[in-house]
Amino acid sequence: MRLSLSTATLLLLPSCALPFPAWEPLDDSLLARELSDSFPDQHPSSRLTIRAIMSLDGMDLPLTLRVLRLSPDKLRVIAMEDLGGTLFHFVGRGDAIEVIASAAAIPPEVLSRGVAEEMALWLLFASQDGDTAVRIDSDRAGLLREHGDRHILFWSSTGSAFDHIADGRNGRLRREFDLEWDGDRPATARITNHEFSYTMDLEVLQWQPADLAPDDFRTDR
Repeated sequence: MRLSLSTATLLLLPSCALPFPAWEPLDDSLLARELSDSFPDQHPSSRLTIRAIMSLDGMDLPLTLRVLRLSPDKLRVIAMEDLGGTLFHFVGRGDAIEVIASAAAIPPEVLSRGVAEEMALWLLFASQDGDTAVRIDSDRAGLLREHGDRHILFWSSTGSAFDHIADGRNGRLRREFDLEWDGDRPATARITNHEFSYTMDLEVLQWQPADLAPDDFRTDR
């Protein structure tokens, strides 16, 4: 999926509850290690620019995302409107997401439990200890990651880098990702959020390695 324009679009859809994809465990640690190689070997720290158009509650908001990422678990995202105002700003550290600023146009739960979680899952894309091999829908192998009642499935439709993610909780599908990579760099993503009923199409305009440190993700200054 390559966008014809360098944009990302957020559209509200009717709310729906979908079941999480069926999966069964595979007792195969060697396969799990092989599948872990399907995560792109990204540079540990980088700066990204993503052009976006967000359509929410009938409003179209052109914006640019400025992103700092530091593996394995730190992310800062600032969304700027074309006129220079900040639409939102958040910092993710591990499982904690702190919203620094948010415009009234975006409901707080959509930002903190929707957009922020999705940006972290996409841009801090990497294997983790405990990922296990599974068979998904009886016809493809993938990796399962479990965090309490949250389950995340990763698989590839091409046999190379993972290009699909399903993220669910309590047996319900919360969101899905369709991904493209430019080598080891994120290129595009289509995210369908079933919890808050929107989709996002994103395209990375600029990616460059950066010398970042934990202090770049502090929120007390």
